[in-house]
Amino acid sequence: MKKRGKHKSNGKESLFSYIVKCSDCGSGMHFKPDRRNGAYICGGYVKHTSAFCSSHIIEQLKLLNAVREDLQAIAKDTVKAETLFGIVEGKAAESQVAVAKELKRLEKQLSETNARFDSLLTLHVDGVITTEQFKQQNDRIPNNKKTLQTKRQS
Repeated sequence: MKKRGKHKSNGKESLFSYIVKCSDCGSGMHFKPDRRNGAYICGGYVKHTSAFCSSHIIEQLKLLNAVREDLQAIAKDTVKAETLFGIVEGKAAESQVAVAKELKRLEKQLSETNARFDSLLTLHVDGVITTEQFKQQNDRIPNNKKTLQTKRQS
């Protein structure tokens, strides 16, 4: 069958037709190869003239350069973000090691406190220390133990 209508292509491909939007009216911009060695023109201005929108024209090379600069800036920001992520990851690892050491130290102190209580109880049972001395030491040990446990939990 025969095609109906004419093919209305201008023969040149445009990268950003209808992707680029007019800053005033928001309509898509058309590519015109005969304007300023290739330019994008506001579609609202082309269709409805100056009553709808003022004539917004941007040259193809200027647009390509602006897009290239934006992409380069994004790429640099991505590299910076990856670098910062690496730094933060290193700091987190250092912090995790420090927290693990602190936790190990607190566990050791808790076990020493339990050992002191056991030895104190043994001394009291054997009659080496008096009941009053046992009570004084017994009051200090649980307070110390509670402090260590709260530090360990936080």
